[in-house]
Formats: sequence, C-alpha cells, structure tokens
Amino acid sequence: MPRDRTGEYAQYAPTAPMWDDHYAIWDTWRTLFPLMEFLRPAMVRGTIQSFIERQRMDKIVPDTFIAGHNNLREQGGNDIDNIVADAYVKKLGGVDWPAAYAVMKFNADQRRSCLGGHSANNPVENSYRTQGWVPAITMSASYTLEYAYNDFCAAQVAAGLGLTRDAETYLARSQKWEVLWNANQESEGFKGFVMPRTQAREWTPLDPKAYGGSWKGDFYEASSWGYSFFAPHQIDRLVELMGGRETFVRRLEYGMNKGLIDFGNEPAFLAAQLFHYAGRPDLSADWARKITGTRYTLKGYPGDDDSGAMSSYCIWVQLGLFPNAGQDLYYLNGPLVAHAAVQRPEDGLLEIVRSGAGNYIASATLNGQPLTRSWLRHAELKGTAKLSFVMSQTPTDWGRSTPPPKSFPLPDAGTPH
Repeated sequence: MPRDRTGEYAQYAPTAPMWDDHYAIWDTWRTLFPLMEFLRPAMVRGTIQSFIERQRMDKIVPDTFIAGHNNLREQGGNDIDNIVADAYVKKLGGVDWPAAYAVMKFNADQRRSCLGGHSANNPVENSYRTQGWVPAITMSASYTLEYAYNDFCAAQVAAGLGLTRDAETYLARSQKWEVLWNANQESEGFKGFVMPRTQAREWTPLDPKAYGGSWKGDFYEASSWGYSFFAPHQIDRLVELMGGRETFVRRLEYGMNKGLIDFGNEPAFLAAQLFHYAGRPDLSADWARKITGTRYTLKGYPGDDDSGAMSSYCIWVQLGLFPNAGQDLYYLNGPLVAHAAVQRPEDGLLEIVRSGAGNYIASATLNGQPLTRSWLRHAELKGTAKLSFVMSQTPTDWGRSTPPPKSFPLPDAGTPH
C-alpha cells in the first residue's frame, strides 16, 4: 500500500493519478516512502499528484484514505506534508510543486486541528495554529510534536519555492513544541520530558512511562519516554535539553534497554539513529542491529507491518543507511549484507559493499573517496554510486568528530527538476 487506483473513481479526473489505500500515512511516511523514493519514484510522484487532486475535489487530504473515502480521524499530524517535503528536498521530478505546496499550506493554515476536521469555532482545535502547541486534551502532546515537524516540512518547501514569509512563519512555529518541555519532570533518574499542559500553562500529572494507547491518553501509541525523543528537526536541541551528549547517550540507552522506547511502533523508528548527534555512531549501528536481530524474526515483526512500514525499516538496516524522512539526510551504520545492488529506475545503480566482520564501521568510502562522517546528503548518492564499508568487531572512532548538521538554518532546497 498504497495502490494505483487511477481511473477507478468517478469523482476524480480519469487521467489524474490516484493512489489509494493509505492505512495510514502516519505509518508509512517514515521508512516506506523514503525507500520508494529509491525503488519506485513513480509511486511517490503519483501519490503526491493524487494529493493535489484530492485537495481539488475533496478540499482536504487526511492521512487515511480507503477505497476512495477520506477518514478525518488522524493518528498524528498532517503527515502528507512529510511525504511532500521528503520528495521535494530530494528533488523528485515531474511534480507540480506549487500545487503540492498549496496542499501543505492549507494544512498549515486551516488544519493542524487535533480532532480530524478544521473548525473555525473550537478554540482547542485552533490552538496549535494560534500558539504553536496544544493544551491538555486527548493526544495533545503527540499532536504538538507531530504538527511541529509538519511545520518544519512545510517551511522547507516554502523556502525552496521562494515563499520566505511562509517559511519563516512555519519554521518559527515548528520550534514552539518546547513549551511542553517540563525540565523538572523526573523519571527513572532522568530529568526533562515533554508533558501535557493546560492553557493556563499548568502541568498536568502524568507518569512519563504511561502508555497512552490508541485514541486515548496524552500521547498516541507511545509514552512521554518515547515521544520526548521525537523532534526530527531539532535533535541537537534534544541533546541540549537532556543534559548534553553523555547524559543523552545514557538516557537513550536506558530507555531502549528497559523497553521504555517501543520499537514495535512507528514513533520510535528514528530513535536508534539519534546517537549520531551525540558523537556515537557506533551505538546507532549497534542498536539498529540489536533491534532487527532480536525483534525481527522468521515469525514476524515486532509490531504490525503497517503497509510496509516495519519491513522497510528492516531493509534500511540491512542496507546500512537510514533516512530522516522529510529531510535529505541519511545516517550511516554499515550494512548487514556483503553486497547490495539497489536498482533505482530514475537514477543510477547504488552499490553497497561490506568487508570485514563485526557491527562497527572502521572506514568507509563513497565512489572511492574516503568518507569520515557518519551521514550523507541525498544529493551525494545521485547517479551511479558506490558505498564501501570496512567493518570492525570492536567500536571505533570512525565518524565521531563530525555529527550530522543541524536542521536550522534551512539548507538550500533549490528547485526539483
């Protein structure tokens, strides 16, 4: 999923791309769509064009779309924005980008409404748009974090299209999630968590380990322990808020060792990669292998595959690189296979080669040139490319001195071809 349903629905133009059966984009934007950017770019292009058609006809594009029908009840944010931004910053061609951005702008200015619709009369529904955070209601904390990342994604596309005022507005709002950071909240010996807060800015009591479940609680299908690591556009800020690199590393490892970060669900997908920002790419490599080596078995995945979300996660780990979806960054962990040939129909062959035993990168090259950092920009993999890794059985210092770049200021997205 999704599937190509072009021409099957009378309400849409018969020649307009129509990709349907999104169950839902909250699941697929993080790993599936970045993988399809490599393997099936026509699907990504068609999906974005179908967003444009759905906005034209339905006046709204929610994350869940089944058999030609919209479901307004969203699990997280307006996450189609993340798919659009991911394709835009990676310069996918053949998309009407001003029209795609118009869908994002509608979401940013008319939605971000928490309850699935877009009402101008409910002050709680309007709260994120007016102040950048959601006061304590069901799922208010996770809504705030996810909308913040939606805003960052919208800002990237706005900046690339030369819409400076929009970019500045959404970028500023994307940082307001920090209003929900309670620096004094403690759990398991660590301080500082994202917590629900009333409109009067009073903290509401909550155990950061409490699991909210689906459609209830302050966080959707995760706890504050898990969601407090979710700020894909401000990971460097999370490191600071959590007490610096050493404390951040201890806390992240503690959360994963104790099962406080649930790798059986999508909010935790990026967590193992966050060690890169603390100068410990060796730990990201180690944990990526632990997760797939123990939780992914011949009996299945650690959670529902969710339209290919879990299986795509596993493929990225096998290949040895991992995307920060919605941005043009990949984190390098070293592959699990000796040789992979990734056939990219609209780009050159991406060849990934591994030599040596062990889980840790000792050295790496890109197209024969030494690579000393543990991350790449998407543009560096354009055309025929070869990534080669020499692995070690013990942790090394490779990649520790150059952490991934900060998301601010925005990189020059340019104009896709």
